[in-house]
Amino acid sequence: MIDAGRDSDQEHWSNLCEIGTSSLLFTPDEGGYGGTGSDIGALFEVLGRSLALEPFLSSLVAGKVLAGDQRHLKVFEGLVDGSVKCGVAYEEPHSFYDARPSETRAVRVGLGWEISGRKIAMPIGTSTDYVIVSAHCDTPGTPGVSLFLLPRNAVASALNSRSAIDGGMVSSLALSGLQVPPDAVVGEPGHGLTRLYRGLMFGTFAVCAEILGLLQEASELTLDYLKTRKQFGAAIGGSQVLQHRYVDILVKIEEARSAVTSAAAALDRADATAERAVCAAKACLTAIAVQVAEECIHMHGGIGLTRELPLAQMARRLVMTEHMFGDADYHLQRYVELGRRESEPPCLKD
Repeated sequence: MIDAGRDSDQEHWSNLCEIGTSSLLFTPDEGGYGGTGSDIGALFEVLGRSLALEPFLSSLVAGKVLAGDQRHLKVFEGLVDGSVKCGVAYEEPHSFYDARPSETRAVRVGLGWEISGRKIAMPIGTSTDYVIVSAHCDTPGTPGVSLFLLPRNAVASALNSRSAIDGGMVSSLALSGLQVPPDAVVGEPGHGLTRLYRGLMFGTFAVCAEILGLLQEASELTLDYLKTRKQFGAAIGGSQVLQHRYVDILVKIEEARSAVTSAAAALDRADATAERAVCAAKACLTAIAVQVAEECIHMHGGIGLTRELPLAQMARRLVMTEHMFGDADYHLQRYVELGRRESEPPCLKD
């Protein structure tokens, strides 16, 4: 799949959805049979271990954005059963992970809308059936952020997909005066930011769980290598220096597990602390991921960087996850911002 430059294998995708993988991302009220923090965490932990590239992350984010919008119920139901794939285009060239669009604008034209702007780093390729685009509304009466659900054929000429360093696909959009009908709006015009933040919160948590799975698999591969690789007639794992370094890896992984478990519990509470807990987890796991990846490669030596070894691919994926939905600095800043809002009296909150 990596060599072919594809982000999804239809046979693999269909088999996974047939056993209910996509439905596990959504609650029974949403048409699925999972949807809790532990359900989503368990799934993405396994996906991380197996280095799966299928676009379940995009389905999760798009589904949480569309949830409750009766206008696009059929698309949402398709996301739940896996018959539809959808990406969320929110990041811009100079946004630095901020979900609020600054360059992409939507203006009223008759009964519909006209959208212009650029979007980058959408974690899905040409397999997508729909794209949700965020845009700032300049029209009087609907100020704020609006979300638009667009079919692939409407943006096909503006969609550019390429391979990322981890072998997955990322896409960008370059829209110039794209005319869209009024029923393309998700939710209410000018009130899409809350929906977008909710989708990104779940996506960020899923990335954290994927990181945990990657770290566990990388540590087990490293332990196996330490037991089997011999120098001067003895396994290199007999060296106390390497033993101590490996124990440090295990400690870091337990820290990561605690952060993911805490975020999962916060998602299940569905209160104001949920996004803050997810931000704390992402900031924590971003630092741990880089440290563990470097240590595992150091213990393997040069072979740790070869394409034939799964560890090398895992390290690339861990580097990629560092920047997905925001790096450590962004999430620390967001954590502080959310904390301030929680401490404000109700009359001062947005």
